[in-house]
Amino acid sequence: MLLNHAQIKKLLPHRYPMALVDAVLSVEPGARIIAVKNITGNEPCFAHLPDEADWRSYAYPASLVMESFGQAAGLLYLLGAEPPGEREHLVMLFGAATRCRFEGEAFPGEMLEHRASLERTFTDAAIFRGEVWVSDRRIVSIERMVMALRPARALRN
Repeated sequence: MLLNHAQIKKLLPHRYPMALVDAVLSVEPGARIIAVKNITGNEPCFAHLPDEADWRSYAYPASLVMESFGQAAGLLYLLGAEPPGEREHLVMLFGAATRCRFEGEAFPGEMLEHRASLERTFTDAAIFRGEVWVSDRRIVSIERMVMALRPARALRN
């Protein structure tokens, strides 16, 4: 394992319940990353489900799959910083996603594997593409995800 959860917390501002990357398995800074999110039945998104809920009710929400992918992409961006740490005062904000195909679902007990690639960077944005896998099933493909980069100080009240 390249980065564990404690190391990820030092890079990303996300905290419970929105810290959605558990580990980074591999990274080629400035190029690609493989990061994972383990889904459990104790996720906040399942808290409202009654005991008699059908198993399909436990499908992990597509919005959280995308958020988790975005966090993995953000780690890729941060790990490619030159010099290291230069981008630590930037916040990445979701801008847009195009041609996202949802081909399956994930459930408690499964692990999302995010495979993200950095396509291009600008002074105030980054463009990624990638896929999300569960075991040998691709469940999402993302042609393009655009993330805006803003100074953290500009977002404070």
